[in-house]
Amino acid sequence: MDLQRASAKSFRRAMLQANLLRITANFDNPVFSVSGGKESKSIHESHKELVRKNRLSNCAYYPNKGHTWLFSDIDTHIQLLRYFFKTEHFHIN
Repeated sequence: MDLQRASAKSFRRAMLQANLLRITANFDNPVFSVSGGKESKSIHESHKELVRKNRLSNCAYYPNKGHTWLFSDIDTHIQLLRYFFKTEHFHIN
């Protein structure tokens, strides 16, 4: 379903249900999660939890950014990928 066409009520219900979901997961591939400072605490905590469960993964926190910043800040997006794949230092602009 296209999220832009979902009603606000449906979207809120889906997010609430997702926050209550508990899974036992086994990971064998690296994941890099990035969250902006304006996102909910539960998003940041879920990224940290995924990193704890998968030693190959990492997460980054980008202060003062909202949920969709990654799509509009292409330079930082590329820098984050370099950081993850090449272990370069991540500079916050």
